[in-house]
Amino acid sequence: MDSEFPENLNTTEKQITEAKLLIADHLAIPVREAKPVGIQGCFSKTYDVTLQDGRNVIVQFRIEPLDVGPFATAHQLLGDQVPTIEAIEAPHLTQQKVWPFYMSKVPGATWLEQEEQWQDEQQITCMKSLGRLYAKCFMPGSSDEAVEKVINQLRRIRALDNEDVSPYYELIDHLIRSAPQLQSLPLFYTHFDLNGMNILSDKAGQITGVVDWELASVQPFGIGCGYIHFLAGEIVNKQWQERPAYDAMERGFWASLFEETDVEIRRQLMSNLDAVQTSVLIGTLFRIFGLEGEKIMVAERLLKSLPILAKYRIPALRGSATAYSGEPRRNPLHAGRATS
Repeated sequence: MDSEFPENLNTTEKQITEAKLLIADHLAIPVREAKPVGIQGCFSKTYDVTLQDGRNVIVQFRIEPLDVGPFATAHQLLGDQVPTIEAIEAPHLTQQKVWPFYMSKVPGATWLEQEEQWQDEQQITCMKSLGRLYAKCFMPGSSDEAVEKVINQLRRIRALDNEDVSPYYELIDHLIRSAPQLQSLPLFYTHFDLNGMNILSDKAGQITGVVDWELASVQPFGIGCGYIHFLAGEIVNKQWQERPAYDAMERGFWASLFEETDVEIRRQLMSNLDAVQTSVLIGTLFRIFGLEGEKIMVAERLLKSLPILAKYRIPALRGSATAYSGEPRRNPLHAGRATS
């Protein structure tokens, strides 16, 4: 039973019935069936609905309102790799603080659903594909205002009165001083919740879509690249570590991104690599200290790994050295796979 939902939607069976009724009315097309998707979110229930004409669409019930604007921006940049989304008029649900939405269905399965079957090859392919997708997310305009917001966010984190955070005050102070150099970087549409549940791909690892853009915003380039640690790396026994194919995954991501980026933007990035490095580190900090409105949510497991993650250097600056130690890597791919 889903206790967060009102009585008329507090079971899977009730939600399936409602999803079928809503879509049949919203699209004026008969519905064959509806079934829950494999992985559900924390504040929503999502259903895959098959229409009479054979097409599949998505219905999502949310217990919080949703601004569809960020999805529209992402769809403009990435096309069908981002689902179209629109609210469904359903006063009988919104009065009970449940907001239903219709979405187009993006093909593929999530990274999380497939990673147990993937070998190194699929993981590397997925990261290269992500780099090509990132190359489409640059936006026009000056970074000045966005950088001011970044500095204000860093100051909010610095102001935390938390004994677990205090060892990193010096690092945060350094980033506050260094942040103005991000004004030399182009603007970039940043997902801000990129993880294995939100990346969809085919069986070969080629990305078919990215979902859940509600936290997305315009940032200086590099902020969104802080997620590289948590895609090419993983949490094992409550500790962050590199995946076996980390080096090829991480380098593949950056190489694909730079290769596919517009020539003028690539020149701008190559002329400001120190700023890119700083921006990636700030993005790493923002992943650990999640800012949601007035709240700062500290990811305790990731915070323990910050001393390692803070040593990260992008490939364009470190050359043949490893990402975190600065020492040459003898074996690009480790033998075997980590177990969780």
